This record gives sequence, C-alpha cells and structure tokens, in this order.
Amino acid sequence: MTGFKGKVLMIIDNLVFFLFIALAFFLPISNAAVESFFGAIIFLFFIRILIDHPRLKTVKEFFLNRTNFVLLLFYLAIGLSIFVSGAFWKKSLNAWMFKWGEGVFLFYFVQLFLSRNKINVIIKTLIIATLLVSINGIYQYIHGEGFIRHFALTSARNLTAIRSTFPHYNNFGGFLASMFFIVAFAKLGRKDKGTYSLLAKILFLLLIIFNLFLTYSRGAWVALLLTLLIAGILSERKNARLVLTGFLLLFLISFLFIPSVRERVVITFQKGGFSTRFFIWKETLLMFKDSPLLGKGIGTFMDNASYYNLPLEYAHNCYLQILAETGLIGFLGFIFFLCSLLAPVYVKIKNIPSEDKGIYLGIIAFLISIFFDTHLYSLKLSIFFWLMAGVWTKSVKLTK
Repeated sequence: MTGFKGKVLMIIDNLVFFLFIALAFFLPISNAAVESFFGAIIFLFFIRILIDHPRLKTVKEFFLNRTNFVLLLFYLAIGLSIFVSGAFWKKSLNAWMFKWGEGVFLFYFVQLFLSRNKINVIIKTLIIATLLVSINGIYQYIHGEGFIRHFALTSARNLTAIRSTFPHYNNFGGFLASMFFIVAFAKLGRKDKGTYSLLAKILFLLLIIFNLFLTYSRGAWVALLLTLLIAGILSERKNARLVLTGFLLLFLISFLFIPSVRERVVITFQKGGFSTRFFIWKETLLMFKDSPLLGKGIGTFMDNASYYNLPLEYAHNCYLQILAETGLIGFLGFIFFLCSLLAPVYVKIKNIPSEDKGIYLGIIAFLISIFFDTHLYSLKLSIFFWLMAGVWTKSVKLTK
C-alpha cells in the first residue's frame, strides 16, 4: 500500500512494535506499565482497522489456523459461565472481557503485528529484563529490598524468600522457570564470539537458578526439573543434552547440599507442609461438583470461597480454578487449546529453530508451574504466557 494511507499504516505498525518492546521490558517490573502499553496497542489496532478495513477473506484465513480458532472457541466457552454467576455477574463479565480478553487479544496481536525479526527483538528485550530482575533479586537478598521498586523480602512460614519485582515469590519462581529455557536456547551473541557467548549464557543460567533457589518456590522447582527432562528428550544435539543434563544434576545436588533448600523439600512431605493446598484443591472440586457444566462464573472463585470453607485466596492450581469457575465446557476448551498450541512440535521438531524450542519449553515449564499456582490470574504472568503462546504460534506458521 502506497501514498499517505500507506505511510500512516507504517507509522502505526512501527508504534505498535515499539509498544511491544516496551511491554516486554516492563513485563516483569510494573503492572501499570504493562497495562498502559497494552492499552495503547489495542487503541492503535482499532485505529488501524478504521483506516484499513480487513477483508472477510483475510479474517477467515486467520481463523483457519486451528490454534486461533480453538482459542476463540475457548474464549466463547468461558463466557457462558457469566450466565450462571448470579449476583456476581458484573464481576464475571469484567473478568471475561478484560482479564481473559486481554490475553486473547495479545495472542492474536502477536501474529498480526510481529514478523520473525520483530519477534527476535521482543525476546531479546525480555531476556534483558530477566537479567535485570535477576540481579535485583540477588540485591534484594543481600540488602533486604531491591533497587528496582524497592520491594522487600518476603518473610513467612519460617522462610525468607526473594520476589524481586513480583508480588509473591511463587510468581517470581514461575517466571524464572520459564525464562531459564528461553535464555538457554536463545542466540545471545555473534557467531564469531561463540565461546564467550556460551560462557555468558551459562553464567546467566546459573544466576537464574540461584534466584530460583532463593524464591523457595517448590512449584517452580518441579517445573524446572520436569522441563529439563523434556528438553533432554527433545534436544537433537549431543552438546545441548550434556549441558541440560549438567544443569539437571546441579539442581538435584543442590537439594542435597543446601540446607535451606533441603528443608523446604522435606517439609513438603511432613504434616502441614502441603496440607493447606490439598485442602483448597479438595474444596475447589466440591465447588465444581455443585455446577459441573458451566461452573460458578469466570472470575468469581474468591466470591464463592466462603461457601466452601475456603480461605479468601486463589485455588493454587489454575486448572482446578478454571474448572470450578467455568465448568467442564470451559476447562475442556482450555485443554483443547493447549493441545492445539503444543501439538505442532511433534511434527516439526527438526525444522524448528533453536530459539523457538526455548519458547516451547518455556511454555511447558509455565504449564507445569500453574498446576501448583494460579499464575494465569496474575497480570504479569498472564501477559507473559499469552505473549509466549502467540510467539510460538507465529513461529510455527513461519517454519511451514
């Protein structure tokens, strides 16, 4: 497209790209910044539509992509739960339109606006942000508060855990477990400086692991360990398998020789160690049984918690919370979406670039960690997931 209209569209696309970079950088740092940048992306998207109306054929082709179509079905499915949310319908509608709607829009925007080169810039920006919050985590551990936003250490349940710029140490842990694999498979340096780049990457990964230990997030530890095993299976290069095996052994050995980490693991199997979470899961299933088809209403878990002797907090398991809030229809829609999202790797593993494998494994780690926590109900981590899911889906298209 040429002329004035074409120049305006080019300016909009460049602005959106800049906003994606800003969003990626501030994603682990500031909720307000993330909301502001994402809001600006949505605004520019609608301005672009007004200037250049999409053709019906283009829209049909977009949703002929199975993952895009399944996500739309999932989003519509969880919207049905609004009709059974009772007195909380306004809150349920708000959660559907904004909390979940933002994620769906972001997933689609990645595919609409980002090319391969732009995706690479976004990932590198996110890696730089990860380095920054990881250094901040160590600073927080030493000085009691971080130099970014001055968040203090978390002291609870006989542990002192770092959280860097996140509201909770489990959130920070879940983010690090995913970013470990994105960093591990990313191309961080030039080919003519391969040795130095490899050394820098290993030091970076060790920094992430050190932070991960200091979060004392058991769900994040499990996510990292299991994904390391999966990464070893998927990796075709012998050197990559050796490096991944080395990190796996390092992680396992650390459980034995770092007393505070060992105690955190041991307490899991003692009375009271994990009993609260098991109790919440059990009561969450009772909530689901009371309304198995459509659930209690998207975004209403805590509003219904008091009726099931639950503490006023999340379910500590995203899958169970989605099940309780949206019933079988919403839950199966989510599982169907995840299957559609992850399935292509088994067919195209040999054709997938190394950095894309890192994105894939980062998503796997995230999906394991949400079995123990409700990261999809955290703004930063929800945006992180949908951004990575969109990047992965776009990458699969580009490798066809």
